[in-house]
Amino acid sequence: MSGTSLDGVDMALVEVRGRGLDLEARFIKGLHREFGPWAEAVREVCQGKAVKVEDLLAMRAKMSQVHLQVARDLGEPFDFACVHGQTLFHRPPLTWQMVDLPALAIGLGRPVVGDLRAEDVLMGGEGAPITPLADHLTWSKEGSCRWVINLGGFVNLTTLPGTTSLEAIGGGDVCPCNQWLDEVSRRRAQRSYDEGGRLALKGEWSPEALKLLEAAWTARGRSLGTGDENREGLHFLEELSVEDHLATLVEGICRWVARWEGPRPDEVILAGGGAFNQALVEGLKRNLEPVVVMLSSDLGCPIDMREAHHMAVLGALCQDGVPITLPSVTGVEQAPLSGTWSGMGAWS
Repeated sequence: MSGTSLDGVDMALVEVRGRGLDLEARFIKGLHREFGPWAEAVREVCQGKAVKVEDLLAMRAKMSQVHLQVARDLGEPFDFACVHGQTLFHRPPLTWQMVDLPALAIGLGRPVVGDLRAEDVLMGGEGAPITPLADHLTWSKEGSCRWVINLGGFVNLTTLPGTTSLEAIGGGDVCPCNQWLDEVSRRRAQRSYDEGGRLALKGEWSPEALKLLEAAWTARGRSLGTGDENREGLHFLEELSVEDHLATLVEGICRWVARWEGPRPDEVILAGGGAFNQALVEGLKRNLEPVVVMLSSDLGCPIDMREAHHMAVLGALCQDGVPITLPSVTGVEQAPLSGTWSGMGAWS
């Protein structure tokens, strides 16, 4: 998995037993590898900068090489890989997750499945969030409503009602998260991100700025993607100190999550790189009281490996011929079979 934060590739080795919706998945180990300085050029493309086709293909080749290297560094045998790819553009009905599937299949000597969102989008869905079914198979708890909150480039949220009904599962994108926080850290603190939320914890959120923030960011009710981080629309926050700027963004993110419409949770599971940010975690606990808030690592899956783990689950479902998206989440009328396979001749 390589997410919108563009911090690198996360790879999870997952053991899957059973088939289809009866499968059980166990996280074994994971690795993270950074992209390197060239990823800044990818970030500029994501922000709309024009690029030569030759340069774009070179980016794809470098992206694929990092995927290959982390798989080799993992040092464990596996049957096949499921790869999300790097989202360069997402504004349904247009979406593109860049990666070279044939190059990965040849380099790994194993079948590879990717392009997981395409069919859902072509059938009229948003193609996102794509992980709620994997959340259900991993963390549903009978009789208890759980929220799974992924604190990535954007916040996405899954509601698990505690039943076996797929139709009752909800979810969606909430608001930008690390897209905002990392941008402020890069531009104002000359840091790639606010490690541990230390700067935000030193600051105080501004009630006046928070009102302006809520008025400035209005992209709700659909999957979020290209342009939705609205960097230009948040210039008024720069009147604050960098610490107060980050603290105000954190408070806004936490309030939007707490106001999510749907069944209220008994328990909340946090995952994603933002779960390392203590300002975010503490803010969510405060805004969600008295709900029990835990980390995915408390349930056996490291917080930075949740999406990579779920890619393996979705890949296994694709192999078993099970649709991986949910009409109740993406809005597609009927969930299609998803995934493009490469290297099928490598099946042994």
